[in-house]
Amino acid sequence: MKALFPSIEVSGRRYRRKRGQKTGHFHEITCGLVKITQSCISIPDKVPREAKFRLTLATNGQGDLFEEPEPETEQAKYLYSILTYGINTESENRSLPAFVRIQFPNKTCTQYVDAGIDLMAKFPDIVAEYVPQPNAKAAVTQKPPQPKEASA
Repeated sequence: MKALFPSIEVSGRRYRRKRGQKTGHFHEITCGLVKITQSCISIPDKVPREAKFRLTLATNGQGDLFEEPEPETEQAKYLYSILTYGINTESENRSLPAFVRIQFPNKTCTQYVDAGIDLMAKFPDIVAEYVPQPNAKAAVTQKPPQPKEASA
């Protein structure tokens, strides 16, 4: 990928969930002043579950990007966004997306600052080639939580 897109950096990172739980991982894509991670969500406007890495990226990145900055406030170092998608659970092919968006969380990562970018609407030719009859209102369900491991 580096040969095709030299200005894009992809890095895999680990994080620990809550105390006593397993570690997780995420990929961070950086291009210039933009950082992006991805998350599968059940509803297009839903913010992904709380994760320290997302909060850190949003806090350090967004700053007061979409608000009036205070005079003594440090400027944002980058723009953080989340590629969100949902799986169409009514489709025979469960790998088909119901929606794909680029969303911009606020600095506390509790809501989005705007409607984001609906990639399926922005690129209908690509969608038509790979996804038969996209349905933004398709049924999407969350994965059930993984059972907690018994402590020894």
